[in-house]
Amino acid sequence: MMAAIGTDPASEARAEVMRLHYLEGLSVRAIAKRLRLSRKTIRRYLGRSEPAPILQRMPLTGSLSARGSSRHHSMAHERDLQWG
Repeated sequence: MMAAIGTDPASEARAEVMRLHYLEGLSVRAIAKRLRLSRKTIRRYLGRSEPAPILQRMPLTGSLSARGSSRHHSMAHERDLQWG
């Protein structure tokens, strides 16, 4: 008797994870709860080693070195005025 191709439990679980994520749009957390697997396992099945980032870095509005530099020049100017 020949074994059916792709019927091992890991392959079936991986296929179900892919279906739930890509076709139904479920999150890693929702899939983990539904299938009672760890989030790490779900990410591994999806080919991700790390969770997707939630926060994005905000762009800086000014340069710290520029502010520090102008402050330094201002203090040096005040010192020069004091001591003539």
